[in-house]
Amino acid sequence: MDSTGDLTARARIRDAALRRFGVDGFAATTVRRVALDARVSAGLVVHHFGSKQGLIEACDAYAIEFSQAAQERGEAVDGSGDVLGYLARSMVERAGTTAAMFDEMVVRTERELGRTGARDCADPKLRAAVIVSLELGGYAMRTQLARYLGVDPSSREGFARLGEVIGDVLRKGLYP
Repeated sequence: MDSTGDLTARARIRDAALRRFGVDGFAATTVRRVALDARVSAGLVVHHFGSKQGLIEACDAYAIEFSQAAQERGEAVDGSGDVLGYLARSMVERAGTTAAMFDEMVVRTERELGRTGARDCADPKLRAAVIVSLELGGYAMRTQLARYLGVDPSSREGFARLGEVIGDVLRKGLYP
């Protein structure tokens, strides 16, 4: 996400927060830790976001916008392990406050499946919810999956390998 190396301080802070919240969780992540990761002062984090809660809200907005833009372009959310890790952790730790985010992801997935000609389904909304859950679940379990992948699921290689297996299961099913 920050491979350009010339991001603004605000974007560097946001990217560091996405990564840190996704890996360590919301309770364990401090403004100081995010500042250290972003190579800025804690005061600059507060200047840009007001508080840890303001930083979380900015990360929420960015994560949804990022994944929506990728989906609208018809692309996988490639290279966005930090975004998916953040969303997965959010859905687990902040379930009460992330329901609208999950619902938006389900609506977009259902729309995309309809647009791309997915086969008919008795309950397309539930199918979309299951797909979103599968996608995010892999990132919620990224430490365990990394043991089987041999690489971080957030890496390009890990993302590609997971996508291939998940796509295979979704397209072909499990049984002949």
